[in-house]
Amino acid sequence: MTNETKIPNTRWWRILPATVLVYIVANIDRANISFAMAGGMMEDLGLDAVAIGMAIGIFFWGYLLLQVPGGHLAERKSAKHFIAAMIVIWGGCATICGFISTSFEFNVVRFILGIAEGGIFPAILVIISHWFPPAERARANSIFLLSFPLSAIISGPISGWLIATWGWREMFIIEGVASIALIFLWMPLIADRPSKAKWLSAEERNWIESELAAEAAAKKAAAATNKSATKTSYRELVFDINLWKMVAVYFLICCAFYVLSFWLPTIIKDILKADIGMVGWLSALPNIAAALGIVFFGRMADKSQNRRKYCIIPYVCVGLCIIASVFTASYSGWLSFAFLCLCGFFWLSGHPVLWTIVAETFQPEVAGGARGAINALGNLSGFFAPMLLGYMIQNYSRDAGMYIFAVLVFLAAVIVWSMPKNAETKAAVEKTREHVAATTNAHA
Repeated sequence: MTNETKIPNTRWWRILPATVLVYIVANIDRANISFAMAGGMMEDLGLDAVAIGMAIGIFFWGYLLLQVPGGHLAERKSAKHFIAAMIVIWGGCATICGFISTSFEFNVVRFILGIAEGGIFPAILVIISHWFPPAERARANSIFLLSFPLSAIISGPISGWLIATWGWREMFIIEGVASIALIFLWMPLIADRPSKAKWLSAEERNWIESELAAEAAAKKAAAATNKSATKTSYRELVFDINLWKMVAVYFLICCAFYVLSFWLPTIIKDILKADIGMVGWLSALPNIAAALGIVFFGRMADKSQNRRKYCIIPYVCVGLCIIASVFTASYSGWLSFAFLCLCGFFWLSGHPVLWTIVAETFQPEVAGGARGAINALGNLSGFFAPMLLGYMIQNYSRDAGMYIFAVLVFLAAVIVWSMPKNAETKAAVEKTREHVAATTNAHA
């Protein structure tokens, strides 16, 4: 049986909800500083725009440290147990944020929080690559990456309400304790591979493993035309131009994403003159749009198998929407906010497609490390981008800073356009799948 629609879909209802839930909470604990900023933390701790940019950005230097090791351990050892340990550590750090009294203490705790969260993203991508073959991987990545907008949708009203009811310190403490409780859901739900899942039917397990075997064979068959497919050591991987293109793309698009994410409540408060409770609700709207965009572009990328196209379109649209939002802010706050919501539809839509390109480009021996390297170096934008915007605000204007980030997103689209097409790999996968099907039928 080779038609995936006839295969049981337990993996979709067991693996993906657990990964989404974990990363929703991780994102809340990473980004709730944006609501603390708008809710009085800056005044209480005496932080200016540059200092808060440092507090936001220091997280990402810690985040850098476990990216490649985390991806490597997840691929070679156990992603499940690695993530379980990190859940406990990051939850503890998130809780401690509610007890800090100086900017130095906050920077230290945020740095450790970054270390704890660092390896989780590539580890989850490894789990997905072990459970979802190429024909459905962009959709699986899309569902996982719904954790970004869903966390913002949930975080906005909850964080705004917690701050309005008690204060920013209590927000950190309550949301941190909730993170630690995740361990009791993660451990029973997840298995590293189909072969280790006792709850999986033999039919579904055999189909997944045969599809993944076809993918591995296809990569070897495409080695003559796809040089990246021959990279089986990290030393070779370092000199692969496609790796560095992906790093550059992810860095540039994350610059815009983190600026919009961390400054969104403040921007909404300024252009609409809204109170913190209303800001929490309004900040959910761009992220609802983001959830719709992720699903739409993930489906289109799987349907057409044209990965580059469905990275480039959302990246270009993000840049255009940023420009439109800034330009219209002086005329109508609500029109400017409408463009922010439209920007939300596109700002994460290229991510699942880009990560699918990564899985299809590199051999399994180095794919985990490649994911870690791209995510680590790309997420350094979370350090530089908020500080750059803080500098632009203090010395020029926020509008000038936003225009810079629009240009960076356009540059990301150009780099994606320069990347190789996936036509050769797609053809090899189809050919290998047909061979597997013919062999199976012959032995039936």
